[in-house]
Amino acid sequence: MIIEFSGPSGVGKTTCIRQLIVELEQRGIPNGCVHSAALNNCPAIPAGLSEVEGQNWKTDLRMLPWAIALFLRHPALAAFIVTRLWQLPEDPREKLAIFRSIIRKAGIRTYLDRRRFRDFAVVVDEGLVHVAHNLLMSAHSVATRDDVHRFMALLPSPDLLMIVTAEPQVLVERLMRRGDLSPRIKAPGQLESFVRNAWGLFELMAAAPASQPMQLWRSDIQDVGQAVSQLADDIASSLAGASK
Repeated sequence: MIIEFSGPSGVGKTTCIRQLIVELEQRGIPNGCVHSAALNNCPAIPAGLSEVEGQNWKTDLRMLPWAIALFLRHPALAAFIVTRLWQLPEDPREKLAIFRSIIRKAGIRTYLDRRRFRDFAVVVDEGLVHVAHNLLMSAHSVATRDDVHRFMALLPSPDLLMIVTAEPQVLVERLMRRGDLSPRIKAPGQLESFVRNAWGLFELMAAAPASQPMQLWRSDIQDVGQAVSQLADDIASSLAGASK
């Protein structure tokens, strides 16, 4: 079972993922994660995948055949991604970095979508759904509702999607305190517009018709413990249903 987390930078995805892994362990639910090797409890997920910060060109090459397999099964999605990537205003070097990220995320999704992981709750931080953050928004613009909903419709959905969001001003304050800004923010004055467009994108994604279960956690107004408990309940229910 694949559970993907997506949302703007600084929204609290890491906090939620860490607490969710603890909750799953306490409930005795087999689990793994693609976030950090220290949190991964599934031996079948190699450290090169589970440790997001350690992913590099070797990871990209390893995941390339798996990504190709996904895009061969979903040619309309591949065409959509290529078109959007071509239209991005970023320079060629930045487009290459985005392309590598897409290959990595698509490959990891396909790698995990196998029978051997079916009885595990595999939590993925910024998985294939998160490709939207690179393709569908920038500091200058955000895609239309129709384009966002089309992307969501073309995407092979995870078993459960957790979209984490918060009001733009809250995100700006958190990012300023953290000091870890996206390389796509070229000047300090772009931070607010980048964050507002990211917030708008994920609001549109949350409103898109979903073929698989989706949860929305607003980290600025909802307690993380409640969000984690509800998510763990849904995971336990899904795994129990799948085993029958």
